[in-house]
Amino acid sequence: MRAGDVVLTIDGQPVTRFTQMREAVEAAEGQPLVLRLWRPSVGELDVTLSPKLSDLPADGGGFEQRWLIGVTGGESFFSPQTRSAGPLEALGLGAGQTWGIITSSLTGMWAMISGQIGTCNLGGAISIAESTGQAASAGGANFLWWIAVLSAAIGFLNLLPIPVLDGGHLMFYTYEALRGRPPSDKALNLLTAIGMAAVLSLMIFGLTNDLFCP
Repeated sequence: MRAGDVVLTIDGQPVTRFTQMREAVEAAEGQPLVLRLWRPSVGELDVTLSPKLSDLPADGGGFEQRWLIGVTGGESFFSPQTRSAGPLEALGLGAGQTWGIITSSLTGMWAMISGQIGTCNLGGAISIAESTGQAASAGGANFLWWIAVLSAAIGFLNLLPIPVLDGGHLMFYTYEALRGRPPSDKALNLLTAIGMAAVLSLMIFGLTNDLFCP
């Protein structure tokens, strides 16, 4: 589907509100749906989409599972009002959004560890490349937003106290400041090897999800 498509029917049933499409997707429980669309300059056409069960943050905290087809409704009858933010307000908004990315990353990691959501939510290089391509095709603003989100998330992960990452170096410096001497070479080499193994395992796990998760 493309931006600007108008959904006329789902499996032959007329659709007049976005909530009707959401209900139809939920009722299908993963079975393919045939959508008749109207597309500018093309006219009517049919597409078949298969809903995917996804883990989404719930309003009250935690996560919930919902069937999705990867589309959302647009504003057909009005355009949202926009305004420019001043430097201080923009700085505050940026800090708040960066903090939101960090907290959602922590919440997502804990949810996977505790079994609240599936481990397929963790992707690797292929998922990142696909998401980057989708953001780029959606326009320059979406692409810049995605790059900012990706940079903030990777920057946060890099500060975790894991040897071979910057956070691991900070951990060693803190130890040296508190004890008055650096860790022994034996301990440093052992922790670095463990950290490297953990990082490589995480990369392989994410790549495996890219290749085999639905």
